[in-house]
Amino acid sequence: MNTRTFKLRPLFVTAFAAIMALSACNSPRKLAKAMDGMKFKTQPEVLEVKGDSVEVKVTAKIPPKTFGKKAIVKFQPVLVYGDQQKELDPIYLQGEKVKEKKGKVIKYAKGGAIPYDKKIEYTPEMKKSRLSLEYQIKIASNYDELNQCYSGKRDSSTHGTITTSLSVKPYDDIYFYTGNEHPNLYDTTVGGGKGSANAMDMKNLGRPNMVFYYVINEGSLRDSAKRGPAARLLDKLIGPKETAKAGKGKKGKMDQAADEKALREEMTKGGKVTGVVFKSYASPDGEMGRNTVLCKERAASTFDFTKKEFKRLGVQEVNDANFVKQPDASEDWAGMKTLVERSNMKGKADVLAVINSNQSPDEKEAALRSMKSVWNDLARNILPRLRRTEVYLQGLGSVTTTMVGRTRTADEVKAAHQQGADSTLSQREMLILAANVTDINERANIYKMYAEKYPNDWTGQNNYAAIVLKQGAMGVKDETTALKSNAQIDQAKGMFEKLHTQYPANDTISSNLAVANRFARKYDMAQTGYSAAKTDGVKEDNNLGILFIKYGWYEKATGSFPASQCDYNVELAYTLKGSYDEALNKIECNNDKKAEDYYLKAVIGARKNDKTLMSTAITRAIQMDPSMRDKAKNDLEFMKFWKSPEFMNAVK
Repeated sequence: MNTRTFKLRPLFVTAFAAIMALSACNSPRKLAKAMDGMKFKTQPEVLEVKGDSVEVKVTAKIPPKTFGKKAIVKFQPVLVYGDQQKELDPIYLQGEKVKEKKGKVIKYAKGGAIPYDKKIEYTPEMKKSRLSLEYQIKIASNYDELNQCYSGKRDSSTHGTITTSLSVKPYDDIYFYTGNEHPNLYDTTVGGGKGSANAMDMKNLGRPNMVFYYVINEGSLRDSAKRGPAARLLDKLIGPKETAKAGKGKKGKMDQAADEKALREEMTKGGKVTGVVFKSYASPDGEMGRNTVLCKERAASTFDFTKKEFKRLGVQEVNDANFVKQPDASEDWAGMKTLVERSNMKGKADVLAVINSNQSPDEKEAALRSMKSVWNDLARNILPRLRRTEVYLQGLGSVTTTMVGRTRTADEVKAAHQQGADSTLSQREMLILAANVTDINERANIYKMYAEKYPNDWTGQNNYAAIVLKQGAMGVKDETTALKSNAQIDQAKGMFEKLHTQYPANDTISSNLAVANRFARKYDMAQTGYSAAKTDGVKEDNNLGILFIKYGWYEKATGSFPASQCDYNVELAYTLKGSYDEALNKIECNNDKKAEDYYLKAVIGARKNDKTLMSTAITRAIQMDPSMRDKAKNDLEFMKFWKSPEFMNAVK
């Protein structure tokens, strides 16, 4: 690390003041001579952004018998960038006989140290900057005009700022409530589990009254599912929970009581509930043992929710073990076959051939995954419809068919939309339409139309705000845009804040508001929102990992990201943590590497002093994106290699 000696510059004073101060300044002159020979070290030699801040460290040792007993030193770094400068917080040192206690006391006999360690918020203008180190030596005096004796100033060896940590990608998980996640609620052609025994159960049970759908690898019932179409039978009569919670005074209580009375009357018409059967399924992807566990978790979470609802309605039999039945269920290959047969997907015959083969479930999954385009279609349109728990209310008569109604398929819904028949679409069909539209602006229009048509349904408002947030996130490409305000993100944040006030217990809204706060650099508020949503079952590992990078907590970031996740942000977290081999492993397992990934690989090469790794990675990054050439030429990560043949050949 370079070290520099400070050279003092006399401050202009009048001849009269100089004569009057002569005797008072003996100690400062002695101290000035000592400081002239001291070595001030700035660490690091190149400033670096950590989180969203820059840390400035300066150290120096004061020799014994040099710091005057009545001397006062004001030490202040100044960050200079362009035609601007920012004075950092100063520190004060004082001799042992100075009465005013303003700074650190330096003993004349022993000497001491100048410790400076401050953080400042980074702004894009600081990328090209230098650190100016200033100090003033004074003598304790009753006369201000005699107080200042000497000052010194010069630039340190620190030039510029490394901004790698600001390259976080906007890969935050933004949650939508879509038709694909919650498909045809009363579709009795889906199901069958492991074999004919379960198929017979389905036939005897008839149509399910409620179907709850789950996010991949989740066993808990998310808040959005509790308030979705699966609970429509109950919601129609008792209203959303948030409305009941938010109701103040007698009106809210009266409305809730009236709704519960209406449900009891409806149940009386259909007969008494004689039993509840829960059947849980997993999609045929993932390890078999894990899917078996998921089925049990899904049945348990659905049971807990349904039990609470029926307790409120006076159905005490739900506590009876004979009243509740939970038949075993597992990967739903039969249901998958049915959905594929009914679809118009490409490669349909090949998929059915695999499903009908005598291979083991794991072998079937491997064969389907090897057909990449087919597997992507399955993962998007088929598999989400299989992760579910079906609820059958036995003995309800008319209630079991009250809510039955056919929802059109995605293709039928899209056809109606193309023919200008949007007015014929049901609520759920509008969600299915939006989920199957690829153009983000068109999706935004559909969700906005939904929100206007159904103002009391949080679904449309959440989805529209989520689209606006996603559009804003797409504009966050580099450190400059990441640190500036974004009109679309601000708009989405405002919408989510309003929704959160109306539905404070909704985990989907809480999570999306936290994402908006993360982009707005309201990190503490984002962390609070993620924690609340995670408690309610939302997967927040990725979002928290990104947030921890923004805090500068790289150890926590790598611990938060899922072990199997391989994307730029995970690679970045390991790089910033200094775990370069792990970072390289994450880059290798990333199946969608872009120029940014290779550029980060070059940064790792520079930090490891591996010129071959650095140059080959830069070359690949520039091939994929020529703008990386100029970026590398000005990136202080490569400063010590700028004149090396390897670097010069890579960026030529």
